[in-house]
Amino acid sequence: MSDDEPLIDDTDELAAQEAAAAEARPDVIEHYRAEEVTLIYRLKRLAARAAGSALTSALLALILFPIICFGIITIDLPATLFDGWSGNPALKPSQWLSRGDLILGFSFLVLILMTRRYGGAVTARALGFAWIIMLLTTVILLLYKAPELTAADLPNGRFLIGLVAGWYGGAWLAIRVYDLTRGSRWYRPPFLALGCGFVCQSLVTIPVTYAGTGLPWTWWLGANVV
Repeated sequence: MSDDEPLIDDTDELAAQEAAAAEARPDVIEHYRAEEVTLIYRLKRLAARAAGSALTSALLALILFPIICFGIITIDLPATLFDGWSGNPALKPSQWLSRGDLILGFSFLVLILMTRRYGGAVTARALGFAWIIMLLTTVILLLYKAPELTAADLPNGRFLIGLVAGWYGGAWLAIRVYDLTRGSRWYRPPFLALGCGFVCQSLVTIPVTYAGTGLPWTWWLGANVV
């Protein structure tokens, strides 16, 4: 190259090309674990996760327990709020609908809110814990009061089976339906969950408790489902 030829300064062009290539190149970030990922490390993480989930379920069970307890205590008190809907005394809702039923029905709404926040698995465990605490408390109270109780003071087996199976099964189904349908339009998951839960409860509790007693339980079942 002779001294008379002009020099071309391409420094700016090269810098611009390098800058463009740097922007196009994805950033790579390396993460380093504080300790080696071994079997013991993984077991510790799983144990910590399980303990946290169990603790959350236990705390939620303590919220559910008073609602379920109050519902069981008032399960034999008739709810006369809807009796004006029927002129036939045998078909009045208070014949099969109690205040405890309304309170236990309210627990379905609480369970849906818990499922929305913590998920179906945690809420289902909380429901199981709450019913276990309820049953243990009932057994302890019955043993404590046993000398003072008579046969007339104790509910029959059909009533207990229908009560526990119906309300627990309905609540469990409501949790699962809400968890499966969440993500669609906001009104669908709670509507479907409540509908499936109450229908399940009615289909179990009323036939188990009243079938074969001569009472119009089929009418009660239809009215309760509707």
